[in-house]
Amino acid sequence: MSSIQLGGKDLVSQTSNDEPVIASTVSFPAGHVVQVKSFTKTNTASTTNDESAAPVTTGLTVTLDNNLSSSSNKVMIFVSVGGIGQEYGTSTTFLILDGVTSTAIGGADTGEEVTMAVNPRGSDGYNIKSASMVFEDSPATVTPQTYTLMFHGSGGTNWINRSHSRDVNSGNTISTITAMEIQV
Repeated sequence: MSSIQLGGKDLVSQTSNDEPVIASTVSFPAGHVVQVKSFTKTNTASTTNDESAAPVTTGLTVTLDNNLSSSSNKVMIFVSVGGIGQEYGTSTTFLILDGVTSTAIGGADTGEEVTMAVNPRGSDGYNIKSASMVFEDSPATVTPQTYTLMFHGSGGTNWINRSHSRDVNSGNTISTITAMEIQV
């Protein structure tokens, strides 16, 4: 096992080819970014599930190791949505899950508590709308935290990273999820 020391105290240690580990006695200043994890989705996903059915995964998932119990996690999402429906188009709603619990959801005023919603409105199947958000989670644990973007829709098939209809003028897009552990 090798280590880096300063003033006789371990800062980082490493066993064989394992990832280096920061010693638990190391203090980071408030606002310090401890780690960043990101995932970019380049393929597509779709659902015909409406709000009464269980949401399905978009394929956007990221896990933070959570090295410090006194940190918070900032999660940033950018997602592209396409769909087509009847006269008023489709509506796509999203939930962020931290494991199995919904995180970052709106109030219960309408009975449908979601993280964010995209409503392209219109019957043009070639449109793609984008949505983004940033939220902060304070898990107060050193247990790994997994954040997953789930979705369901109404009014027809809803797509991630593509429009409902395709031709030579339509394109595919990307969606991303990034999480940062930040010292509080």
